[in-house]
This record gives sequence, C-alpha cells and structure tokens, in this order.
Amino acid sequence: MLLNQDIFELTEKGKHEVSAGMQPGGGIVGDARFILPLFVNGLTLGEVVEKLPSSVRACCMATVNNLLTGGYIVAHAETELSLQPLTWVSPTPSGDEPILTVVEEDAGLDFTGRFPGVNPKNPELDKRLPPVVVNSLDEEIESRSEQRAIEKIKQFEQDMNNTFAQITEHEILLAEQEKLSRQQAMVESARLSPIYENLRELVFFKDFSDAELAEVLHVGVWRERKEQDFLLHEGDSAKSFYVMLRGFAGVVKRERLIGLIRSGESFSEFSFLLGDEETHHADVIARSHVEFMEFSTDKLGNISLETRFQFAAAFSRCQTRHLVCADEQIVNLLTH
Repeated sequence: MLLNQDIFELTEKGKHEVSAGMQPGGGIVGDARFILPLFVNGLTLGEVVEKLPSSVRACCMATVNNLLTGGYIVAHAETELSLQPLTWVSPTPSGDEPILTVVEEDAGLDFTGRFPGVNPKNPELDKRLPPVVVNSLDEEIESRSEQRAIEKIKQFEQDMNNTFAQITEHEILLAEQEKLSRQQAMVESARLSPIYENLRELVFFKDFSDAELAEVLHVGVWRERKEQDFLLHEGDSAKSFYVMLRGFAGVVKRERLIGLIRSGESFSEFSFLLGDEETHHADVIARSHVEFMEFSTDKLGNISLETRFQFAAAFSRCQTRHLVCADEQIVNLLTH
C-alpha cells in the first residue's frame, strides 16, 4: 500500500507489523481509500494536527471537533490497495522532524490500553461518523486476524464506493445549482439592457431561451451607422458576423445592388460557419439609419454549446429565406 510521500512512508524494514484496518488505542490516520493505525508518541491530538503537513491538515480541520473528542484523524491521499501487512516508519514531511515514531516489538506498549494523548474509541462519536470510518475499526483485538482484515478491506472498499457515489451525486447537484444561479443572474442583468426586448422580438432569436439570449448580449457588441455608411468593405478580413436590429442595408458588388439585409437577418455568417480566415465578398452599405449587433468569432468560444447550436439553426433559417427570395427573382427575370 503506497501513500503520498509528503504525509508518511511505509517500509518492510520496520520491526512491528500491523494488519490493515487495526486501530490500537483508538487513534487512526485515514485516506480516501483506506484507514491505517496512528501511533502517537506522547502528543495530544491538537499537537498532532498542528504538526501535520498543510496538505493533510487542510483535510483534518473540517473535523477538528471529532479529532479532539473522539481520537480520529481522517486525511486524504492517493493510494494503491494491498492486502499485505504494513509497517510504520517515522515520516519526514518536507524535512520537518518526525511527528510519529516507529513502534518497536519491544516497545512495551499495551495495545489494550490508550496511548498518551489519544482518546479511546467513543461510542457516541461513532454514531456521527460515516460508515466508511466506523466499519474500518475492530472492537476486539482478538478479532484482528488476517481473514478479518481481508473482510474489513472488502467492506471498506464497498463503503468508500458508496461514499464516493454520494459525493459525486452531491457535487453534480451543486454544480447544476451553481450553473442555474449564474444563468439567472445573467438573465436578470440582460433584461436591464435597452436592446433586450428588441432582440426578443426579432425572428432570428425567436427560439433562443432567456439564458441563451443573455449570452448573446454578453458576447455581442451593439453598433449603429447612418445612411450611406459602409458596414463592411469587400476584401476585408471576416472575423465577425452580424445581425441587423433596425433599418436595412444593401449588398453591393461591382457597384451593383445584389441584395438587401433587413431587420432580423444575419450577414457575414460564413466566418462562423466555416471557421476559416474568410474575406468579405461584397460591400454592405446602410440604406437607412441602421443598428446591428456584431459577434466576434473569437468570443464565441465563451458561449455554451446550446447557444452555438441556436446560432447555427438561425443561420440555416436565414439562408433558406435568402434562397427562396433568389429563386423568386430568377423566375421574375425569366418571365419578364
């Protein structure tokens, strides 16, 4: 069984071997996979906590009351599970003096009694401890056989799996609650924007949820131009796409008007759809006072996948309408 070296180390060179899961005297050090015995050399539990490495102490402080009243120290470290007997050696974390001493075979310690500064097992405290801790302890020393140790290991692994499942479920729930809280705060902030209702009325954003529309406002930049101003120049790099909010603009190629962009329509969306370094293939010139939103493709990496899908769906609807209009224009040209 190998644990984080900045906490302690185990070796086969020691003289006193103990089976995994034993709890002589009531003091234990545990980790995320296993619980091991702790032999304290005349230290109170408070002193032990103070001398622990910061990485371990941080885990212990959450249960400091249990430490002082029940004699339990529960720390976390990466481990590999093993059924072999374990041997204690004095730890030397970060070069500090050891806080534990090797328990020699001839140390003369009475395992049925209590070690200096370590409280015996507290039945009342056991009621408040999780099963993963309580089930790792033996009541009677006589019951600490090899077979019993193996059974304890299996029980402990099952308890830990159950504990991790509960923790994972709880963390997922907290993450969802935090996400909803952030979204709600973003929506409330977005509704204060003077253009929020304008976006909500546009057909382009008709399927966007409140949270998705809040993201739109967060990454978009409001622009306005007066009549005859250029919105885009042919040949310029296309690093953004746009959605017209008010007014309309003309698409001009070789000084000929080849299309119109109206309120609620997008333009220059190929920079988003293709993801390549595109250039504008025509000029876009305001035919009235216009207001529009600019969305930099660089910022779109910060929005959710749901919002990106909504943009793609809106582009598809917009392009479909453009194709229908183009077909009608071709028919009109052929019949007149």
